[in-house]
Amino acid sequence: MDPGFDTSHASMSQFYLSNAGYTAQEQWDFCRSLRERVESLPGVRAVTYTDFVPLTAPNSSPQDQLEVEGYVPARDEQMLLHRATVPPGYFQFMGIRIIEGRDFTERDVGDAPTVIIVNESFVRRFFGNSTAIGRKVHVAGTIATIIGVVKDSKYNTPIEQPSPYFYLPFRQWFHPGLNFSVLIKTAGDPMQVLPDLRREALALNQDALFHSVRLSDAVGYSLYAQKVAATLLTVIGVLCVLLAALGLYSVLSYDISTRTQEFGVRMALGASRLQVMGQVIRQSLMLTIPGLVAGFVVDLIGLRFFSEMLVDVNAADPLTLIGAAVLLMVVTLSAGCIPASRATRVDPMVALRCQ
Repeated sequence: MDPGFDTSHASMSQFYLSNAGYTAQEQWDFCRSLRERVESLPGVRAVTYTDFVPLTAPNSSPQDQLEVEGYVPARDEQMLLHRATVPPGYFQFMGIRIIEGRDFTERDVGDAPTVIIVNESFVRRFFGNSTAIGRKVHVAGTIATIIGVVKDSKYNTPIEQPSPYFYLPFRQWFHPGLNFSVLIKTAGDPMQVLPDLRREALALNQDALFHSVRLSDAVGYSLYAQKVAATLLTVIGVLCVLLAALGLYSVLSYDISTRTQEFGVRMALGASRLQVMGQVIRQSLMLTIPGLVAGFVVDLIGLRFFSEMLVDVNAADPLTLIGAAVLLMVVTLSAGCIPASRATRVDPMVALRCQ
């Protein structure tokens, strides 16, 4: 799965400073100082921070009500959009390409003009084919200017469709009590720098609490529900196929074994073993093919209810459907050919006397 950002060699540490009694300026100084200290550690390539790391807390991304100048919302259109607060260099760290405009800078501070960066889906929804750079957006009662456009990525869930998203400069929107995550990218194992991170954090604030995890693992947790469902459905699917195969083999094998005398009579009247085997195979396939066709139809109808649970997998995956069909066809041929082969080895004269 490509989430739209890079998770390699990166760790995520969630900090909790809401109970430390810090002012907004003091918390900002803590973030800045911690970043500078960690960047100087051996093996550390880059450090950034944000109030929300994508795909690590499903459907918990902060939201703000927007008004886009020049855009008239449709009736009942939802204008409450998800967003993240990030510092300069965040997009480079995450590998999210800026396709138009510029990144945030250290000049985007509290008393500077308010700015935001939006994603491609934001531009498509509100501006169509027009440029977004320089357009005005009302965010939480503040007029902000769009200064950049970045590539779409996944934000809340790995199966979400591309949706409008925007970013606010950390320095302009940071406020007391804001919990945040520090992201560290290293040359090797990102978890090896955690003792140093703890030491530097406690040196700045003895009350600093945080927990850390590899960024790739944190993103993987967002697939937990899909993994559980996939495991459960796989077990059920395998059992269903095996039961179908066992039942099919048993019925066909029994039916053909009861026709031993019939095969002997046919061979006594001139039929070859290959002709008898061919007839058995044709009759077996005539019983199986309609069931497979009906199964395909029911399968395609039922998969509509599971498509939203799939990640980068086609609900009507041809390899899966063809594989199940081929398995049942092999079972059908085995169920027909094995007892038929035994029956055709019966002496035709013995079959005639019994008849």
